[in-house]
Amino acid sequence: MRACLLASLLATLITTAAASDATLSSYPNSALAGAPKVTKTSSLALSLPANTPGSSAELLATLTAPASADYAFSCNITGQGNVILWLDDHLYCGSLPLFAPETAPLPPFAALTKGEPHHLRVRFLQHGTSAAAATLSVLWSVYGSNTSVPTLIPPSAVGAVSSASPQVARDAMQKKLATGWGSW
Repeated sequence: MRACLLASLLATLITTAAASDATLSSYPNSALAGAPKVTKTSSLALSLPANTPGSSAELLATLTAPASADYAFSCNITGQGNVILWLDDHLYCGSLPLFAPETAPLPPFAALTKGEPHHLRVRFLQHGTSAAAATLSVLWSVYGSNTSVPTLIPPSAVGAVSSASPQVARDAMQKKLATGWGSW
């Protein structure tokens, strides 16, 4: 049932085109390395191509909640891929083995205020060669509500990241320092 609902929601979001300034950087490797192909998107449903030796993508956006509430995030992935989602530099969902159930739990929700922008970063990595494309969708729901079903984040909640954002400055510094021997 959940898989059917997710497939329906994913298809709806992928076919819905809306103008936005969220930045999607796609890389032809699974390390987010080299010169990316940069596009603009409003969709938090991504797809990486099939039959490639590995690819990756990073989405940077501003997320604005339509109402003040505690929001729970869910990252759903198909194919041979992994996802990591940060909101204001706090990790909220991920599929890497690092985030297995035996480790400390991730925060269950983020308290968002209506109209207040939050820095969203999603990294999507496809390892190995797969005959099928890897797809990712980011869902949210109001935390603690029994009637709230996770839904795709609407394009109206996704926008551009300000170049004055402290997270953008920190990311730029990290990328500049991540060269040569012992970069990590």
